[in-house]
Amino acid sequence: MEQVRKLDHLWTAGDRVTFAHPDAGYEPDRLAVWKRFRLGQLLTVESIEVLAWRTEVGFVEAPGERFNSVLFEPVDDSVLKFTEEEARNPG
Repeated sequence: MEQVRKLDHLWTAGDRVTFAHPDAGYEPDRLAVWKRFRLGQLLTVESIEVLAWRTEVGFVEAPGERFNSVLFEPVDDSVLKFTEEEARNPG
């Protein structure tokens, strides 16, 4: 059921997501993501393509590569802004 929920969310270029579901998708999907990203890594959507049985997403951080969207979770903008501000002003 989780996979269906993710497919219903159509991300657009510029949206931020995180690598959050390392056990989702098929083994080749998981291996491809682990080769490029760390669990929890923040990524910027470059493109998205909804196919018949999966949705593939491309990221600014991995030009020319596409990954199964079920491995990622959208990041709430308010959380993202708070986190980036904390990074600039850690005290």
